[in-house]
Amino acid sequence: MIERVKILLFIWLVCLNWLAAQTFPGQTDGTEQAKDSLNQTSEVAEPDTFDFTYFYQDNPGLEYSFSDTLLNNNFQQYDPIRDGKLDYANLGYLGSAHHQLVYQPIFRQGFDIGFHQFDLYKIDGATLPYYRLTKAFTNAWFLNGTTKQDGYFKGQFSRDFKNGLSFSIDYKKINSTGKYKGQRAINTALATGFWYHHKSGKYDAFITYVFNSNEHQDNGGINDTLLTVDNTEREFNYPVKLSTAFTFHEEREYILTHHYNVLGQPDSLKNTESKRALTFTHNIKWAKNSYKFYETSPDSSYYGILQTDNRGLRHFVRHKKLESSFWVSTSKASNTKGSTQRDLFKAGLIYKRHLLEQEPLDSTLNNLFVTGQWNFTPGKSLSLKTSAHFGLWDNAGDYRLNGNLFINLKKAGFININANNQLYAPSLMQYRMFISQQPLWKNNFDKTLETNLAISYGIPKIGFEISGQYHLLNNYIYYDTLAFPRQQGIPISIAQLIVDQNFKLGNFHLDNSIVLQTHSENEIRLPSFYSKHSLYFEGKIFKKIMLLRVGFDLRMNSNYFEEYYHPLVGQFQLQDKEEILFYPAVDAFLTFKVKSLRFFIKGENMTYLVYDQYKQLFVQIPSYPQPFANIRLGLSWQFLN
Repeated sequence: MIERVKILLFIWLVCLNWLAAQTFPGQTDGTEQAKDSLNQTSEVAEPDTFDFTYFYQDNPGLEYSFSDTLLNNNFQQYDPIRDGKLDYANLGYLGSAHHQLVYQPIFRQGFDIGFHQFDLYKIDGATLPYYRLTKAFTNAWFLNGTTKQDGYFKGQFSRDFKNGLSFSIDYKKINSTGKYKGQRAINTALATGFWYHHKSGKYDAFITYVFNSNEHQDNGGINDTLLTVDNTEREFNYPVKLSTAFTFHEEREYILTHHYNVLGQPDSLKNTESKRALTFTHNIKWAKNSYKFYETSPDSSYYGILQTDNRGLRHFVRHKKLESSFWVSTSKASNTKGSTQRDLFKAGLIYKRHLLEQEPLDSTLNNLFVTGQWNFTPGKSLSLKTSAHFGLWDNAGDYRLNGNLFINLKKAGFININANNQLYAPSLMQYRMFISQQPLWKNNFDKTLETNLAISYGIPKIGFEISGQYHLLNNYIYYDTLAFPRQQGIPISIAQLIVDQNFKLGNFHLDNSIVLQTHSENEIRLPSFYSKHSLYFEGKIFKKIMLLRVGFDLRMNSNYFEEYYHPLVGQFQLQDKEEILFYPAVDAFLTFKVKSLRFFIKGENMTYLVYDQYKQLFVQIPSYPQPFANIRLGLSWQFLN
């Protein structure tokens, strides 16, 4: 441990000394750093911009400009639980099960298995980007850990062929071993497809294949009853609760989508007169999914009432889904620069047939949804997006209404309003559960009614945004301290205030995000305070060829009784024994960028180096501590050829 600390400190001091010896041209007014880094070119550097757009198969007429601002988007935040606006909590190692720190609604439409602990590591076929470009595009990203079995690779590739054919692939692979015994995650996510665009612009076809796999060894967390002074010097010496428990999820999906443009064209490539388009769309999907947990040597002191068989524990679900949808839409391309679609009206029917094999029962469900969408973007100052669906057949009465209004106030900032209301049935896991083919529970819960409202105001020029959010949950379903699902009859309200403020003084930056939230009932567990901060120095060196950023990231939350992850049921359950304590987790990082090449070195949980006086561990999920301290190296490269 002492030697590792010395190495970490030595690397960091060398980086700081090297940084101090450099000269940073162009620091007079700081305006250079406010621009997109890829648009900053020197006399000797060639432009390295990526000027192309991408879209998704459900709406080829709505294009998005490719953004290459990885440093500005916190490139060093490689972990999916931290690379978004709001962070999640995990079990202490890359690729592990995660849980919301700040409550946000989840989209629901029809039947749901009920496993969402690995959602951030998956790829949705509907969001596979297809590109409009003239050269092949490659984006490769690699993260190296402390061992050969600890790494993360991401890759994207797209290329156009002759006769209107284009190919896209998006691939992610996490191979992670935690610092503690019995921690292993192998997460694989792949989406690949072909897009055919007829030269007349009247027909588009997409064929997509999606594969998501999550393989995990579960250790159940640290066994506090066996802790001694001798087994706490290294993470690997800590005693754990489980050693023969494994989770395996696998999802495959095949998607075929056709767009027939019977009038006009929905995109802006040839539609210079912005004529209205009329499009018929047919989409068909076939999915084969399986979800399994098994434990070969169960310990009754851990599983308790969940241990239905002393010889071993297992639950298994095989899910097959056939989905077919038909849409009719009308849209008009925009003449406004930076916007590709002025409006869109879309209506359709979605049919889903679910075939279930849940040991030892088989069952069939049918979902039929009437759905619609209306988008209106008359210019840069206003954007309105609405969507809705209503369920028939086995999920009759399920519905969702969503609306988003964006108002651009120009120099005065912007206002964004998002409203959501949805009614959805319990998931399969909440309805019934079998362990080793023995029934554990079967419930007759009411549907959950959820209402969400978020209002934001921001001034991008000064890096300020404030958001007030309110969530109301009726008939909320949770898992109690025994890991059994229960339904709360009292409505639960959650109020949130989220403030983002980024400061800049010359080349020094301080980015801040603070969340205050309160909830009315104890059946949902959230920290009342959560914040993350980033203090760094950013500037161009070596004759403005290299963009360098060096600094610290800090995250912290208030004390609260977070939910515990139980691997057998694959859910987060209530617990009242272990309180998550305030811990200011500090990471140190150095990141640089040369053209389209990026690199970072990151020292994680530097706080532990100064917390030795009472050996407090950094814990986000009860019984699952984070590593003492860790070093990560990351590399990314984007290019066109």
